[in-house]
Amino acid sequence: MKIGKKVLEAINDARIKRPLWYKKYHASGFSDLIHGFILSVAIFFLLIGFLKILLPVSAETGVETTITQSIYPNKLGVSAPLYLYFSPIVSNIFSWQNSTSILDNIILSNTRNGETSWTVSVICSGFSAINQPVKLHGLNDTLTSGGEYTNPKGGIYTITITKGGNTGIAQFNVKGMEDQNGTTGTNVLIGTRGLTATFAPAKYVTGDSWEIRVDTIPVSNLTVTPRGLTLLSGKSVNAHLGPSHTFLNRNDPATILVVPLGLFGNSYSTSLFLSLRIPPFTYANKYRAVLSITSE
Repeated sequence: MKIGKKVLEAINDARIKRPLWYKKYHASGFSDLIHGFILSVAIFFLLIGFLKILLPVSAETGVETTITQSIYPNKLGVSAPLYLYFSPIVSNIFSWQNSTSILDNIILSNTRNGETSWTVSVICSGFSAINQPVKLHGLNDTLTSGGEYTNPKGGIYTITITKGGNTGIAQFNVKGMEDQNGTTGTNVLIGTRGLTATFAPAKYVTGDSWEIRVDTIPVSNLTVTPRGLTLLSGKSVNAHLGPSHTFLNRNDPATILVVPLGLFGNSYSTSLFLSLRIPPFTYANKYRAVLSITSE
């Protein structure tokens, strides 16, 4: 083999005039080692690129939050914007990231008679994104998903027709995140966590099946911090903002404002700074949550 290699090198040298450094490099014992290292690095980056294709986390992740407010006529009032949007981030598989938002122009007012103390607080539903069904078997692309998902853990629901027929007659079962049997229809509750499915008018066949994936970001990843308090009308009564608060669950309230002496006609303005921690491997999606602001 060595003789053959030298003969081949001589033939190549005769046809292609190579510089002296090239001959010395290939005559050394390090050339094969260096080639192997470069090949290994190339394969590594190829695999990383392949992972990014497999895991749908490279696109922008956005969060839309709907705000509801409870206002009591002739008592306490809360006025706030109806929507806020968190900053989009490019999610990844390696590290935690932060997405932030500010809810400005929260107006808090007291129109009650008397001098009763009052507080304003906020709760958050948690962040979820309900994806549209993906057909697994059959010919019907007639299933749509919706609802307000209420569980901090997302996952996959598999819906399979177990008895064929038209909508309202055909029956199905659910496997995956929860188990269930049901009858096709409109806004049918899938499981117990707020997911719904609508079976459009069609003839369903036993074995038709779809998959619905629900993505979530736990509300325990959200921290709210009241910022800035301005007395708009009335007298100063040592009102103060609540502390920074990280939610424990969807029923855990964060205090925005505490008014120890509720004088009639007092009103304030403030804002909320919100910081949401996005964990690695979070699916790229448009997540939605509901903030509920109440005063009492």
